[in-house]
Amino acid sequence: MLVRKRFSVTNSGQVTGYSVALPGDTTTKGGPVWYGGGKLAADLSWPKLRQRWTPHRITPGAAGLTAAERNAAWDHATRAAADAAAHIRAMARTHPAAAADAAWATSGTLHVAAAVLGSRILRQAADAYDRAARPPYGRIPPPSPAGNQLRQAARLLSAFAGLTGDRSMTPIVLITRLAALAEAVAELRDAQQHAAQAAAARAAAERLHAAAHPAPPAKPRPAQRADTAAQLAGQSFPPPATGPATAQPGPAPGGPSLRRPPPPRLRGPTR
Repeated sequence: MLVRKRFSVTNSGQVTGYSVALPGDTTTKGGPVWYGGGKLAADLSWPKLRQRWTPHRITPGAAGLTAAERNAAWDHATRAAADAAAHIRAMARTHPAAAADAAWATSGTLHVAAAVLGSRILRQAADAYDRAARPPYGRIPPPSPAGNQLRQAARLLSAFAGLTGDRSMTPIVLITRLAALAEAVAELRDAQQHAAQAAAARAAAERLHAAAHPAPPAKPRPAQRADTAAQLAGQSFPPPATGPATAQPGPAPGGPSLRRPPPPRLRGPTR
């Protein structure tokens, strides 16, 4: 994707907007077709993005992360998911609007976790959850501590993957907490009487549970043991397939007979 920044006229270097284009989408003159973020979606405009993003950024150091630091990154994301689930459940019945930002930020956390772990099931869960994250009427909820904590966890996981490139760790606890978070969002959407969004959150939770507890591979059935010599011979040399008996070739109905004609009778004088 091509990205073009728009800078301020008065303050040099200050970004005031952006637009994107696809390399193959060109005009009649051959130039790219640019789309501003606000034209793609109301929540993708530059002011909306700056409103959701927190000012600070995580800058990984040049040195590699230690095992304790890697575990701390996963633990932080796990706690953020658990805290957000508890916050959403507490606000679902009393003040649903206060839980909207955490439900919105869950989508980004799911997509980042799927990308970091390279999991197809997690990617499907994130795609299924997208509908549950949509705010009503396209209104972006104001940032909340629970939502900001989820976004910070997503950035931390993304920085960890880019710095180490290590995907050998399988954070089962994090996936389980994300499943509980999706279930909490389903309860929130049920309280708001948004059936389609609740169904999307439950579908994501089912996929997350499947990723956290994969089914064991089926064991091959042992071969039947032959008790007698006849059974052993039957297993080694199976009988030929039986079918209808084939008819012997013969004359077609109504055709000439294949019987040999009788010899000619000798003619002689008669008495």
